[in-house]
Amino acid sequence: MGDGKKLIKKRARSFAPGTVSNVGPGFDLMGFPVFGIGDEVEVTPNGTGTSRIVAIQGNDAISHEVESNTAGKAILSFLEENAPGEGVDITLYKNMPIGSGMGSSAASAVAGAVAVNGLLAEPLKPDQLVEYAMAGEMIASGSRHGDNVIPSLVGGFVIINDIETLDFFRVDAPADLLVMLIHPHIEIKTSHARSILPDTIPVKDSIRQTSAALTLLAGIVSADYAKIAAASKDYIAEPYRSGLIPGYAEAKRLLLAGGAVAFNISGSGPTMFALFNDAAKAETARSTVEKIHGRINLGVDISISKVNNGGAKLLEVE
Repeated sequence: MGDGKKLIKKRARSFAPGTVSNVGPGFDLMGFPVFGIGDEVEVTPNGTGTSRIVAIQGNDAISHEVESNTAGKAILSFLEENAPGEGVDITLYKNMPIGSGMGSSAASAVAGAVAVNGLLAEPLKPDQLVEYAMAGEMIASGSRHGDNVIPSLVGGFVIINDIETLDFFRVDAPADLLVMLIHPHIEIKTSHARSILPDTIPVKDSIRQTSAALTLLAGIVSADYAKIAAASKDYIAEPYRSGLIPGYAEAKRLLLAGGAVAFNISGSGPTMFALFNDAAKAETARSTVEKIHGRINLGVDISISKVNNGGAKLLEVE
């Protein structure tokens, strides 16, 4: 891709959705995006050969240094290979909380890659942008895992076969699958959430994890909700991370009893997700979650949407 394409458009603005990653048994391997939450990036060629972040709206704590900003790093990585010598002015619209477990850093990185790609005469295909977005997301996560970046970029239910080669495949999620995101008002650093996991797991747990992941995938492909219920299972991360989230055990117990198909932690947490195929049960569950968090005096944001099978998109190009 190093043929030196130049940026010919005057401006591009993009949106990248937030994501649920791990999805229970698919630790570092599975993820899907949702509707209603995500970040936006706007880029404008500046003719200086140097890229700079001119504004960040929504979070004053995020770095304005291009190299240490997830969106900025993704853009730099893209320009180096596809438009060397070019520079852009970057505006990040940070609509998602950091440390949320909803793929916040990945959404910024993906939005950056999609926006700058929109400036080309012949934009690259979405799957060709993965490496650039990954370069940005690594600024925040410190490790190479694509279960937020890739779903945010391409949409649908994504399964990663090999993170080193970025080999993955996606399938559309069932049209009637509903996702509830429960975001308590606490922050869990991804680095901490990963540090408390064991370096090794027993063979029996590995077998159970693999079985649950395969069952979940079969359920997504066939819209079999009895199989999709396997998303409640996780023998690698949930036993260690659930204790970091106030009210987790009670919420899981009550929502599953009230008709949720599955319940687990989104990414590193603290966001939790519940899956439904009945909108009325999802709304009842919303009230249940609000009562739990009211009782423990912890603020919470709750959203319900379908799985976003489309992924990131350009909003404006001129």
